[in-house]
Amino acid sequence: MRKKNLSKEGRGRWDDEPSLLDFTYREYACRITRHMLGALNGYVAIDVDHAFHAVDYFDVNVSVHGGVTYASYELPLTAITDVLNNKEIYIKSPYLNVSKRAWWVGFDCAHAGDIIPKMSRGIQDIMDTYKDIEFVKAELKQLVDQLIEREFV
Repeated sequence: MRKKNLSKEGRGRWDDEPSLLDFTYREYACRITRHMLGALNGYVAIDVDHAFHAVDYFDVNVSVHGGVTYASYELPLTAITDVLNNKEIYIKSPYLNVSKRAWWVGFDCAHAGDIIPKMSRGIQDIMDTYKDIEFVKAELKQLVDQLIEREFV
């Protein structure tokens, strides 16, 4: 297994990305958040009339990076940097214009083969890659497409 060293500071593309991004795709609310370990997570809100509403994550039959790893009425916390105090804080940010009964289904980018920024200070496998915000956005769009295909299954 070949290894590669990252910079001593562990800096990478993740330093210039937002920690929270909301967008709509095909009328589905989507959210990207940053986990406390620095990896990105992606979530989609499912309405109450969808076949996967209130279904446990391991029973949501879709293909997404690392598989579905989250399903809940609650959105998880988002890690952001408090630049005034130079520390990381975790916030709960509501998604505007989404029903409180929405069921959030999501995935994370902290699997084997993923670079996890806060764990990358040491040595990574040469094949590991950082899943950036554009990657997560594309995965969310594919997830929405699959949810629409399976809406009334």
